[in-house]
Amino acid sequence: MKPTVGFEDRYDLTPDQRIGLIGLPGLTIEIRPKAPISNVVFLLSYACGAAKPDVEEPQLAQEHGLVELIALLLSGMVKRATRRGLLNGYITEEDSLQAPRGRILFDSQLRRRLGLAPPIEVRHDVFTPDVLENRLLLAALDRLGQLRLRSQRVRKELNGARRVFGAVSACRFSPSHVPDIVFTRLNGHYRPALTLASLVLRSISAQLGSGSSHASAFLIDMNVVFEQFVRIALREALGASRQSFPDEAPKLHLDVSEQVRLRPDLCLIDRGRIA
Repeated sequence: MKPTVGFEDRYDLTPDQRIGLIGLPGLTIEIRPKAPISNVVFLLSYACGAAKPDVEEPQLAQEHGLVELIALLLSGMVKRATRRGLLNGYITEEDSLQAPRGRILFDSQLRRRLGLAPPIEVRHDVFTPDVLENRLLLAALDRLGQLRLRSQRVRKELNGARRVFGAVSACRFSPSHVPDIVFTRLNGHYRPALTLASLVLRSISAQLGSGSSHASAFLIDMNVVFEQFVRIALREALGASRQSFPDEAPKLHLDVSEQVRLRPDLCLIDRGRIA
């Protein structure tokens, strides 16, 4: 953004590779792609590893903006991922209980209770849906719901998708500190929804301001989306696995002393060596 030549109170906005929505007090700026929105939705869906877009009705691209279509896309992915129920996992908790459970924390018992019992300070594992994967999905749905969405249908879909997360803690993730998920056979069916949820969380800036005046932004870097799209397309064309054609290349260096890091966009590993 720079001042308009010849005007003191006007500015020229020059878009880059980012598309999305910027909400200001009394003003909403929507940055649209040059390509048809339906193509962008397909790119996003394919880059997330979904078999096909959940948003396919042609009239949707005409009735809704890009952000609303992404909200519909994420809602559909979340519903499909949680169709058989929420993913559960073990998390470690520390608690004060009337009877022993798990591992007794003797140091905490002495420090907090002077060795007296009950209650007993313990650490134990809990099998629960309140795991990181579900927290990320809920956070992305919540953040999209906080944007200025005009469509009641979109809000209804978001609310419907988040309804199953009643036992999951609501968390906020900084765009620069969205944790990466290690996928296994247990959470592999969450991959498309989590990939899009992580992209959403990395694209939404923190709201600024107080009271009724605040600003927010939801900007997707299409360079990142297109790189992932090409990577998946090449992986499928080559018949390669994620191990031989990874999303991120292993650590490489251009020099013997390993001071200059090399970060290739694409990497093919054949028999343990980079081809």
